[in-house]
Order: sequence, then C-alpha cells, then structure tokens
Amino acid sequence: MIRVVFFSYCFLFTLLLHAQSPLDTIVVVQYNILRYGQTECGNLTTRNSRFLPIFDYLKPDVLGVNEISPNPAVFNNFELNLKSFSPGMTQTPWGNSTGSDLVNGVFYNSAKLGYLGHQTITGAIRDIDVHRLYHKSATKPGDTLDFYYIIAHFKASNGGDNIVQRAEAASLINDWLQLHPSVTRYWLGGDLNLYTNDEPAWQTLVEQTQQFYDPSGLTTDWVGSAYAIYQTQSPATSAVPCAVTGGMDDRFDFL
Repeated sequence: MIRVVFFSYCFLFTLLLHAQSPLDTIVVVQYNILRYGQTECGNLTTRNSRFLPIFDYLKPDVLGVNEISPNPAVFNNFELNLKSFSPGMTQTPWGNSTGSDLVNGVFYNSAKLGYLGHQTITGAIRDIDVHRLYHKSATKPGDTLDFYYIIAHFKASNGGDNIVQRAEAASLINDWLQLHPSVTRYWLGGDLNLYTNDEPAWQTLVEQTQQFYDPSGLTTDWVGSAYAIYQTQSPATSAVPCAVTGGMDDRFDFL
C-alpha cells in the first residue's frame, strides 16, 4: 500500500493507492515560486535561501512549481539546490509552445520514483504539462504502478475574459482525460486562480464531470478569514520584488 501526502503551501490530504507492497509514503508539494529566474525578482541565491528551508522541512518526493523561467540553467540551479537535502531530486521536461517567459516545472525523488514521460496539453494561455511517474518498489514485472501529475497555471485576475480563459483551460484537461481512458491514477496541481467554486472551470473539473475530487470538502466558496485554513495565496502585504500585496485571502493554488 502506498500513502500519498499532498501539500499546497500548507494544505494537506491523503490518498491511498493499493498495491502488493509494504506501506510507503509519497509527499507531493505544489508551489508557485513567483517568477523564479527573472532578474527583477531577486537573485537566485537570495531566493533559494528562502525557498529551501520550506522544501527541506516538507521533503517532497514530487514537487510541482509554477512560474519558473524556461531556461535550462535556471532549472539546473533549482535542481541542484533541491539535491542539497534530497540527492535524488531530478527535473523533468517542460512544455512552452506559447513562448511564455514562465513555465511549469516538476521535480521528483529518483530514489523512490521512476519517470515514464511527458505530454503537453496545448491551447490555453500557458501549456498544461502531464507527467507520468511510477513507484519503484511497488512495481512488479508487467505491472507498473504509475500515476500522472497534471500541472497547470490558469489565467489570473477576476472578470469575464479571465474566467472564460480558465474555463477553457479546464475543458482542455477534461478533454485530454476523456481521450486517455486508461489514465486512472492522476491529480491536478497548480496555480488555478479560482475565486469561487461557482466558476465554470471548477464546475467542469469537479462538479459536472467529477474528474477530480476536492479533498477540502468545501461546498461553498473560500474567500475571507473564515476559510483561512484552506487558503493558499501569497501572504505578502508589503512591497517585495514582484510580489502581490493583497495578503492571504484566496485559495488560488490547488492539489
């Protein structure tokens, strides 16, 4: 049996996958690292000194990040720093058909997990990446215990056009899953920028198709201090390089 533990900032839930193997734990973390690799947002040494204590504490086996520069040197730098606390951490390919200055990245613990490939879902404002991994010790000959990490960064901001673009991205994910019925073990992580569960994107992913399950159990929106335990936004309230300053009052990052 494998226990999978998920974090999105400080959000945690567990999922049990059954296999003929001893109990093991996979820790999954999703984090928007805020224009990592962009010089106007601070040098990498300073930024790593702030990120690494978080990741060292959580010790993810799979780490998904949004907003990393599509530069091999930047990916290599981030991977090297992750190896300082987990030597097996390994980067994966990324898609960038839109020519964006920011992409998604996934890093995994190669001591525990193997990597089977990458696909890109195109058509949204940013590429949506699909990574296929497997658990090494739970895999038997002819029976690979694989799973898929779908990572996305939906359009930001409120308002009609932004909501429509988020809905379109959600539909692309749903369409991909329908085209791949053999994909049965998967999760979606990323900065989805969803303001409420009334948004069409949420309805497409969770309510209407039931392709995804929200472990929070919320049946209402998540705005305001009453829902602070569920919120996953940047807590910044004062000006720092590149950061928004609204404080943590929304649930934008999901797993």
